[in-house]
Amino acid sequence: MILYNAIRIHRNVEGKNFTSTIDNLDATELANKIAEVLPSFRHNRLKELTTYELLKLKEEFTTSPYLLNHGEFSSYLEDEDIKIFLMGEDHMVITTMGKENLLEGYRKLSRLDDEISSKINYAFDKDFGYLTTDPSIVGTGLQAFVVISLPATKYFGIKNISKSINRMGYRLEPFKVNNSSLNNIFVLKNMVTIGESELTIINKITSISKEIERIELDNRKKLYLDDIAVLEDMVNRSYGLLRNARILKLDEMIDNLTILDLGVSLSIIKKNGNRNLIKSIDSLTNGAIQHDRKQILDGKSLDIVRANLVRKMMKEEF
Repeated sequence: MILYNAIRIHRNVEGKNFTSTIDNLDATELANKIAEVLPSFRHNRLKELTTYELLKLKEEFTTSPYLLNHGEFSSYLEDEDIKIFLMGEDHMVITTMGKENLLEGYRKLSRLDDEISSKINYAFDKDFGYLTTDPSIVGTGLQAFVVISLPATKYFGIKNISKSINRMGYRLEPFKVNNSSLNNIFVLKNMVTIGESELTIINKITSISKEIERIELDNRKKLYLDDIAVLEDMVNRSYGLLRNARILKLDEMIDNLTILDLGVSLSIIKKNGNRNLIKSIDSLTNGAIQHDRKQILDGKSLDIVRANLVRKMMKEEF
């Protein structure tokens, strides 16, 4: 089922070098100029963040690795659920992420985009559209994402669905954490940014995501009715691992939590607590654990701490 939506709008300022060739002084001055246009936004400079804050920022879905690579002059503006990353892969990447539908998120970012463009001229070509560092997003400069949990669809086979979506100019691919692909969580995103309007892209990806969600619901019913023994085995294996593991890697935890959540939704296993199992993942990532403990941990220590936290959560919720 849909976990959250995200949007990234890439923009560059007219007459300025892209971030790959801009010098530190020009980059800093440009970031400050953009920040002055939005006085209500808090300006966070990466070089002023703590190690723990950087670790947490790195794991956020909309954060670009390029931003961290340019830490000496990159920064971000923040206001509620909107972040504007400055001097990452482009001069600015306007982002939002949350449970609200894509259209609401897009309208919010579009209004902000219009506000900025009324005071700063964007790099724009009448034939190609908005100019970006990455040629694949030249045009609208819009990247839309839907992150969705599909354990039942993955069980029955997702390859043909992915191929059909690819032919439409969109892509459904496994969600990755620490360069490892998850088994049950996928990302739907647009691949076309030229020839379609921003609103068309948003409407199409919304329509596709709703159809995928319908397929997942049908597959959950099918799994329950036709293969309940397999379903019970999957759910109870995940429950046993999460309840008893002493060392738990991030991807292993996420994969088993999605199966356990499937079991709860189909009443295979009873849950007593009110905590959202999938939402709890946010507090159990490597960055979140180190940020909360204010301590840098090696890989094995992280897995041990995570296992302890998950066992405690399982005891409280089941």
